[in-house]
Amino acid sequence: NTLEFGSLSSAKFATAGLGSRTRGVFAGGYNPSQVNVIEFVTFASRGSVTDFGDTTYAARDMGGLSSATRGLFFGGISTGPAPSGTNTIDYITIASEGNAVNFGDAHAAAEGMEGMASSTRGLICGGQQPSGGKNNISFVTISTTGDSVDFGDMQSPRHTFATGSNSTRGMIGGGRTPDTASGINNIQYLTIATKGNAQNFGDLTVARSACDGVSDPTRFVIGGGYNPSNTNIIDFVRISSTGDATDFGDLTYGRNRSGSCSNGHGGL
Repeated sequence: NTLEFGSLSSAKFATAGLGSRTRGVFAGGYNPSQVNVIEFVTFASRGSVTDFGDTTYAARDMGGLSSATRGLFFGGISTGPAPSGTNTIDYITIASEGNAVNFGDAHAAAEGMEGMASSTRGLICGGQQPSGGKNNISFVTISTTGDSVDFGDMQSPRHTFATGSNSTRGMIGGGRTPDTASGINNIQYLTIATKGNAQNFGDLTVARSACDGVSDPTRFVIGGGYNPSNTNIIDFVRISSTGDATDFGDLTYGRNRSGSCSNGHGGL
């Protein structure tokens, strides 16, 4: 089961997370409106966050991905005359605090897009627009700047799902489709270095949306989510194989749409 680590600067939901080997970084969120705050923790020492800087726009339901040095935040529901989806991609240098800088544009102006990475390539997946869900997967080269480029497709449109990766394989678990408000249990995988469509991997122990994922070189871990209420379930799979998820333990309490990160993922 999980243990308490510390606290954000304020209570919020729909944050995005990413990590280097030493730092976990969280951005955006909502309470009682969209925020642009970036905060970080040091993985090796439990404690509350330290201010990092600001993203270029305020939003909730952003996605995040990172290499060992650079982090990208993207998409989400931004502020304006009426809240709307954005396709903006921002980047930060994880080791040095400061405000985010514009990187380029994602494949859609959408909320609930999620990301994963190898050491060189970042993938941006899915999302939800007023016109419907997205099954698109696009990619960027993390060390450069520019708009994302088509990679392939997920097996179905979905948003607010869990993602993780090792250095070669990306993982997608759970989420919500336009036809399944309560969440799905499907897990898919793809090979980050070669463009193509996602393939079936197996199933979660419980179907759910708004779950979050972390990974190391061997395991993809999926925690929390919603169906039909908040859950504290944590599942895991072995990334190198295929098959259904196994119970891992429990979160300290049921939650959904929380930011997540690890210091052992595929971008490192």
